[in-house]
Amino acid sequence: MPCIEIKNLNFTYSKKTPYEKRALKDINLTVDEGEFIGLVGATGSGKSTLIQHLNGLIKVQDKKQSSVAVNGMSATDKKTLKKLRFEVGLVFQYPEYQLFGDTVAKDVAFGPKNMKLEADEVDRRVRRALEVVGLEYDKFAERSPFDLSGGEKRRVAIAGVIAMQPRVLVLDEPVAGLDPVGRSEILALIKKLQKEISPTVITVSHNMDDMAAMADRIIALKDGEIVADGSPKRVFCNRRLIADAGLDLPAATRITDTLKARGIDLPSDIVTMDELARELDLAGLSEDRRIKFCTGGKSRTRTVRNALSAIEDDADIVLIHDGARPYVKSQTINEVIEKTVVCGAALPLLPLTDAIVNVTEGVKPDDRENYRRVQTPFGVKKEIFVNAYQNVQSAFYDDLSAVKQVYSGEIGIIEGDKDNIKITYSGDIKANDCEFLT
Repeated sequence: MPCIEIKNLNFTYSKKTPYEKRALKDINLTVDEGEFIGLVGATGSGKSTLIQHLNGLIKVQDKKQSSVAVNGMSATDKKTLKKLRFEVGLVFQYPEYQLFGDTVAKDVAFGPKNMKLEADEVDRRVRRALEVVGLEYDKFAERSPFDLSGGEKRRVAIAGVIAMQPRVLVLDEPVAGLDPVGRSEILALIKKLQKEISPTVITVSHNMDDMAAMADRIIALKDGEIVADGSPKRVFCNRRLIADAGLDLPAATRITDTLKARGIDLPSDIVTMDELARELDLAGLSEDRRIKFCTGGKSRTRTVRNALSAIEDDADIVLIHDGARPYVKSQTINEVIEKTVVCGAALPLLPLTDAIVNVTEGVKPDDRENYRRVQTPFGVKKEIFVNAYQNVQSAFYDDLSAVKQVYSGEIGIIEGDKDNIKITYSGDIKANDCEFLT
């Protein structure tokens, strides 16, 4: 059942002035309830203009020719516009800048109060919204939102939107400016919100990896026009279209293209790291087509040094993370330039670590859900026990404080230093007092 219907939508900024700019051109779009839409496009393509029409923040200019309706409510009808704005929750880029209340509870309560709800219902919604975004009411309700961390501020801002219980949730660059762990947490939260509160989600993003992994449908804009509309595989596997739209391919697709060009038989429609990891496992690479995945902790130069070592160890292809790109380019050694594949940020590459170890060393983890093995160029295996491998930071950074931040409370008690970490596990994992050597 369609929950959003847009017909013949056009919009021009600074109309009839020297600065006139047409932002949207004949947009026709239908979104069904329950869809997760990834709205992508280069800067200035019209993404933000489009989503602000959904709750009337930007008014439809030509009401005779154009229409925007959400769940049967027209954005051009003054009688239904206020109700429509409660139906569509819009979270802007850097939503923490929207905070203004004296306390977290007052800030989250602003929307429900404007809905003219009873005090008991407002309180219930505030408590529920904070619970959903992972903030304890008793701990955060009376705190000033301006004293919170960046990630906590963002959660409070999102809570203020979902407290109105919108059926449609629209997010503009929801993970902009967050560190890898923060990004992972917010993306997981968005999927949770879709299941529990807002069944229809539209996310604007420049991160093609996130959209390939999360969205059911990708809509790409260029110069105010829809140039692609389909599943992530259908859109991202059209290399020419993506290039013409000024977009990047997902990292998994870029790596796949590079590996295929180097003689490794892989499908052309890979768009996520999990898919690439599975296909690498299935490829069963022989010893003469060895792949190494190299990290260097926080040292980018160490990553390059490790890559050189891997090449000396007869690796055919070396994958490194994106942070080492300028160092690789500065090398004059042809082997590094020819054999190295720069493949994005380290954290999203975690699904590849098992696959690469499997095809190069034949190591099979005993329990894939509970730990990962990371193969270094020097043959040293690091064993990391985890509940959710997306949050594993210590695989790449020998920083005990980061390890504690990710694991403490979620996994158990962590003691020791970076050279000898002792973990006492909680009941979630059947292990006790395991030694963890880096």
